[in-house]
Amino acid sequence: MTTLLLFALISIVVSFLCSVWEAVLLSVSPSYVQMKVQEGGLTGELLQKFKKDVNAPLTAILSLNTVAHTVGAILVGASTGAAFEGDLAFTIPLPEVDVLGLFALHPIPVSYEIIVSIVMTLAILILSEIIPKNLGATYWKQLAPFTVASLNVMVKIFTWTGFIWLSDQIKKLLLRGDDPHGTALTRTEFIAMAEAQAENGELKAEEGRILRNLLNFETLTAHDVMTPRTVVMGAKAAMTIQEFYEKYNNSPFSRYPIFGETRDQVEGYVLKDMVYKAIIEQRQNEPLRSLARELLMVPQSTTLHKLIDLMLARRQPIALVVDEFGGMEGLVTMEDAMETLLGLEIMDEMDTSRDMQDLAREHWRKRAESMGIDLSTLDMAPSEEA
Repeated sequence: MTTLLLFALISIVVSFLCSVWEAVLLSVSPSYVQMKVQEGGLTGELLQKFKKDVNAPLTAILSLNTVAHTVGAILVGASTGAAFEGDLAFTIPLPEVDVLGLFALHPIPVSYEIIVSIVMTLAILILSEIIPKNLGATYWKQLAPFTVASLNVMVKIFTWTGFIWLSDQIKKLLLRGDDPHGTALTRTEFIAMAEAQAENGELKAEEGRILRNLLNFETLTAHDVMTPRTVVMGAKAAMTIQEFYEKYNNSPFSRYPIFGETRDQVEGYVLKDMVYKAIIEQRQNEPLRSLARELLMVPQSTTLHKLIDLMLARRQPIALVVDEFGGMEGLVTMEDAMETLLGLEIMDEMDTSRDMQDLAREHWRKRAESMGIDLSTLDMAPSEEA
């Protein structure tokens, strides 16, 4: 009886450890691995090694687990037979119909081997599968150092026995060089992770919002955040500085693009502060183009990442967005990019409209109504999602 319990205990304990190791190994996130690698030490090194090639540790775990189950079942079965020598535990009376058509109770013998098999099956299911895997998946951070240290020994043992080499050959034959693990997180997974962490309280709401917006930067273009040309406030380059001052002194903007004959002939932009300085210097009769600064031009398909890089490299806070023909589409500022990143509209005390694209749509609707145009019949109608 003691031998029976000993074999059962050893089998369940070994299987328990294998299930914990497997759950921990598969639960460790790439970010945690990178953090441990940066901290230095054996744990980070082993985590990186095992996550890069998960085949070796999984082969060791599954091989040991299979041996524990198989050998354990054999030894427990043999010990049960030796301990009880074929004795019956009890009988179960089952009703049956005899030859005369009458019901009768027929005793079914139940041996100790059957009882031990049922108990062992339940013990393996609960104690070496359900409980340890839940523990490993829940406390993987705490168990990671112990797990990788243990697996390092197991991998060496099963490498020496040839199990891992055989598994590698089978994997190469089946997968033909493809990487099945896919441990690197995709952009979509990062966004989902940021949302989940914000919902769980691990990140503040604004932190989660900024992370999501940052990861979406690559899908957004200058066209998505620009101020459309229909609401861009600019001035003729030929007008004098005094004329510009009289017309735009009370305007809320600090930078104004200047044009030639049409809005597509953009010559640059002027700073309102430079206009004030020129007036103080009594240069008010000079043409406005004398104060013009070079305006960065970018295609409307330029991504926000590239746009910000260009603005920082050239120290330009504003850029002209052009279409495929070189015509003016609108203006985009560093402020527009930061608003997109933060998910907030940056407004000062002089702003009169929260969203210039909404303002442009509203102007377009009013013009269309005044001309009797039905926007619902036009493909060129402004999109509510633009």
